Amino acid sequence: MKIGIRAHDFGCLPPVRLAEKMAAQGVEAAQLAIPKAIAGVESYAQVTDGLLREIGAAFREHHIDIAVLGCYIEPSLPDEAARKAQLDTFRLGLRCAAELGAGCVGTETTLFSGPEQERPAAYDILRRSVDAMLNDAAKLGVTVAVEPVAAHTLNSPALAARLLQEFRGGGLAAIFDAVNLLTPARIETQAALWDEALAAFGPDIAAVHVKDAVVKDGALAPALLGEGVMCYDNIMRWLAQHKPGVALLREGGLSERHARALLRLSDENERLAALRVIVERGCNVAQAEAYIESVLQRAAVTPPRRRPTFIVKDVRLFLNTIRRSMGIMRRAGVDAACEREDTDEEIRLTIRIPRTGAAKTA
Repeated sequence: MKIGIRAHDFGCLPPVRLAEKMAAQGVEAAQLAIPKAIAGVESYAQVTDGLLREIGAAFREHHIDIAVLGCYIEPSLPDEAARKAQLDTFRLGLRCAAELGAGCVGTETTLFSGPEQERPAAYDILRRSVDAMLNDAAKLGVTVAVEPVAAHTLNSPALAARLLQEFRGGGLAAIFDAVNLLTPARIETQAALWDEALAAFGPDIAAVHVKDAVVKDGALAPALLGEGVMCYDNIMRWLAQHKPGVALLREGGLSERHARALLRLSDENERLAALRVIVERGCNVAQAEAYIESVLQRAAVTPPRRRPTFIVKDVRLFLNTIRRSMGIMRRAGVDAACEREDTDEEIRLTIRIPRTGAAKTA
């Protein structure tokens, strides 16, 4: 799985500086919302061809995939004129995604606060919007990804599966944000919710958001990853088996203390492997530091491979070998001689072999 992040968690910066900062923390993939992440851009209408070339070059140079081009609109607005304006914005996002080679263009599906009996009407509006979005995307060869959210029109795994099935083969995918599907009432039974979600739209997942939450005043509020109520064990096992190449996009990013802990590993491959573990386990700073320390300790106690060294206290074995070799030479007619001198510190052998190799004759 690729380790990624929301690009704007690093700030709103020029493309080169943004890519450099992400690469410095081992980021392999990103969710890029250009108006949030790129300095001087307030809307997709302001994105020029030159800027797209600059963004593409910077990300390619630092080997960062744009897994998701974030263009979060309100596709379920009941007001037709307002909804058309939203779809026009999404069309601009599709153009950017095509130029940048993004994996998909992602969006949520509009906050839903009405009574449940009004949800079918909101869903119908969403379905018509998605149909238009996919028609535009097909012309550019771009995938559209919708993100189910408990408080939005597309509020459940079952409804997400229904929408995906209606447009099967039409270039529609899903972004899986587990926290956004979670409610306080489902915290204790979240494992079953994740099983339900993965069974419903797991094969259609284009990217995964990784974050955490705590209950505050009866609602979920953002928390540092690893310090909230989320349990990613089942999700990560499923992804490792069925979606090993999917991008894990961490929201909030790594803190400077996370980065400092990773920099204790001098080998780049070891650092990247540790980063994957930290993200997949949802480690907070203390847990990340403890994990890095364990990696360093393992390296310290594992001795490097050395060539074997043989120590033989009784040298008679070697002396006998030399004596047999001298005998072989003499029997072959070579007048070789070996003189031995014993001292307190050593046994000194002097071997003389005639250059001609001829034996003495009587």
